[in-house]
Amino acid sequence: MRARLLSATTALALPALMVLGAAPAIADKGGNAPGNNGTIKVAEVGAPDGNSNDPKVGCTFELRWFNFDAKATSKVTFESQDKGITITGVTGKTTVVLEDDAAKGDSDLDGREIYTLAFSGEPKNDQGYLVNVVTNTTGSNGNDSKSKMFKVKPCAPTDPGTPTDPGT
Repeated sequence: MRARLLSATTALALPALMVLGAAPAIADKGGNAPGNNGTIKVAEVGAPDGNSNDPKVGCTFELRWFNFDAKATSKVTFESQDKGITITGVTGKTTVVLEDDAAKGDSDLDGREIYTLAFSGEPKNDQGYLVNVVTNTTGSNGNDSKSKMFKVKPCAPTDPGTPTDPGT
């Protein structure tokens, strides 16, 4: 009896919600509703493509996008979480176009980008710099941002090499 009452209530409420523009998103054949259903992961460069996250990476690392909608565009920003430390340089694209479509029901890799961060100052301990990455991705229902907190190990200083004598 309770199940029939619930079904009848839902059947009566759904047309009213649709008229008001508040109908729930309809899932595709794979069960994924459109919107903010993707996830970002941080990984070492060259790590297997699995959907895992590495909380401590080198100064050069990959950011990976999984399960986002087709042709979504993601804007990427990095923020230092260490007091007195700022990020002074970012190499890698700050706007990434995602290629695959999570609406197909896949849990595959939709995009990846390699980043290298430069910082002002030295980290306070051997754990590295605390960083928060924020991505704002188009096509979301509601909030379009995702964030991830992780540690970045300092890069080793680059050796300019031995100067050569132009006279030889």
